[in-house]
Amino acid sequence: MSKKILTGVLLVAVLTSAFAMTGCSAGYTSGTETLTDLVEVITCTSEDPQAVKLHSLSEQLFADTWAACGENKNFLMSPLSLIEVMGMVSEGAGGQTRQQLEHFFGYNTNALSQYIRYLENNLPSEKDAILEIANSIWIRDTKRLEIQDGFLQNVKGYYDAEVFKAAFDDGTVKDLNQWCADHTDDMIDEILTQIGPAQMMFLVNAVCFDAKWAEPYEKSDIFDHRFYLEDGDTAEVSYMRSEEFGYLMDENTTGFVRPYKEGYSFVALLPEEGLTMAEYLAGFDGSKLENLLMEKRDEQVFCTLPKFSGETFMNLIEMMEERGVTDLFDPDKADLTPMALIDGESLYVSQAFQKTFIEVDEQGTRAAAVSLVVPGESAMEPENVVNLNRPFVYAIVDDASQLPIFMGVVMNPAE
Repeated sequence: MSKKILTGVLLVAVLTSAFAMTGCSAGYTSGTETLTDLVEVITCTSEDPQAVKLHSLSEQLFADTWAACGENKNFLMSPLSLIEVMGMVSEGAGGQTRQQLEHFFGYNTNALSQYIRYLENNLPSEKDAILEIANSIWIRDTKRLEIQDGFLQNVKGYYDAEVFKAAFDDGTVKDLNQWCADHTDDMIDEILTQIGPAQMMFLVNAVCFDAKWAEPYEKSDIFDHRFYLEDGDTAEVSYMRSEEFGYLMDENTTGFVRPYKEGYSFVALLPEEGLTMAEYLAGFDGSKLENLLMEKRDEQVFCTLPKFSGETFMNLIEMMEERGVTDLFDPDKADLTPMALIDGESLYVSQAFQKTFIEVDEQGTRAAAVSLVVPGESAMEPENVVNLNRPFVYAIVDDASQLPIFMGVVMNPAE
């Protein structure tokens, strides 16, 4: 017998400057039943934060995913969102499928899940810098599908996942999209258009970040100028000027750090002139960003940052297969029996994708900065200048751990 499908490892990530986060609504259709409160609550401890480090994995996932599906385009991903949803999958995996996932993470499933619990308990989320992380499991309402209690207990305990049983009809499509909209401040309101008859479950992670700059830009800091594209063309875009006190530099990078009001910072990395973005990201070996941040200089740097916004949709299967996770997507090899059985057989993952949104402007979004002080005519030429007028890399990082929550590439801010 052919295996049925566990489809929908869905990741939804949003960065927005609208700054009007709304609460979750529970207005689902009659075909969707909430099972969250029926899952037995187990005590899940947090691993010592020194025991697991996701910095290297996050950087490598960013570079590999860009190479697989974002090359030569504006691109944004949340490594944390990918790690969380695949962590939930790993809680329901067995045999070689689980081994491949643990090799992908670099940690065993239990240690990873404990650290995710620690992160969700400790990542800041304040009035002027909101980070919302939400997980959910959607289960087809059929007697043929047997969900394992241990799996539900672990994803509830470690990942605080909501659990829904649904008809998997048009009403479920509406409800799942509504759940995503509720947890992304309506910035991403559609990730499904239909559900196939063989699709049995969806595992969903949503990350929404909404922050104001520590000091917003003034009108006098905004100007229009050319942005130089890799193909030699130019685009006319709006820039924001500022003076910062976090200068980054290594053998092929200059950059700056611009803080948000509470707990997070925007990090910009400009490759040296003459390097293509593909050449630059090929050097992201898992320690590039962390080393730059560790060696940050508390020096004055004059910066220009273009306004930009956009969406990214990425299929994650190719990247994960290239990193050794193959059985999970193979109906003949996948072992997800610790998660569920359909007619006594294992499920497999048929889809894994992430959809993201970002908007960066003078009010904020994912970085905060001090107001620009423009030197007068008699001032000396500033020693450190970072002018983001050509393709660059950016990240949103947690100040305490310096873990990147989002990482992206701007190839053309006008698109």
